[in-house]
Amino acid sequence: MEKKLAVYQQTKQALKAPQTIERFAELLGETGAKSFLNGVAIAVAGNEQLQNCEPMSIIQAALQSATLRLSVDPSLGQAYIVPFGNKATFVCGYRGYEQLALRTGKYRYINVANIYAGQTVVEDQLRGTHSIETTDKMNKGEIIGYLLYFELRDGYSKTFYMTAEEIVEHAKRYSKSYGYKTSAWTTNFHEMARKTVLRLGLSTYGYFNPQDAAIVQAVDDMGDDENIIDAEWMTQQEEKPPMSEDEALDALGFGKAKVDTAGDPA
Repeated sequence: MEKKLAVYQQTKQALKAPQTIERFAELLGETGAKSFLNGVAIAVAGNEQLQNCEPMSIIQAALQSATLRLSVDPSLGQAYIVPFGNKATFVCGYRGYEQLALRTGKYRYINVANIYAGQTVVEDQLRGTHSIETTDKMNKGEIIGYLLYFELRDGYSKTFYMTAEEIVEHAKRYSKSYGYKTSAWTTNFHEMARKTVLRLGLSTYGYFNPQDAAIVQAVDDMGDDENIIDAEWMTQQEEKPPMSEDEALDALGFGKAKVDTAGDPA
């Protein structure tokens, strides 16, 4: 317990350090840096596993998210700071990949559609696109696949389809936590499946800004990406109720009174 508290105190100090604030201000501006660091503070204060992570790994994960200009607010689903042992890791969320694509200005539409029992996805082998055929026996209670569709402003369009079985095989191959009862593939299969199809489809056939793509690829190359994505959802299965924003900020020393007197981010 004492070791955990010591690490937690180091994290609090690291988040409020002048050099930390200055580094984030270079990326986001002074006001943006303060708001972003508040989000990081809330994430750490509300997650006991993160409180046990090496402080600099939290800062590094936060920097990766800030560089991509993605919020770490879990409610937005753009990016997450998640614990892996005693180190924190940046995870790009479903909405994060979507935002990275949309900000290029090249996309007219992006959507991942659920394919239900009673529907058939037909591939046009010449065009490389898919269409959906629906029967009267369609059952919206059973999802059998996920179909990505995107269209660029220049008229180019593409579809990417994976059945639920193919997604399961993909998860078994790349996710070490697949099969565990606490794994996201068990507790949030639908969201994990949608994210997998979006990420694989856009990475293979779509377009990201080269700088953004390089950052995301560098993060993916650091480890088992699908296993990292699992942690995104596993960390949301907290049993105790989350702290309020004021409680979280106060726990990390970002309380309004301290901000007013010391100039710390608020």
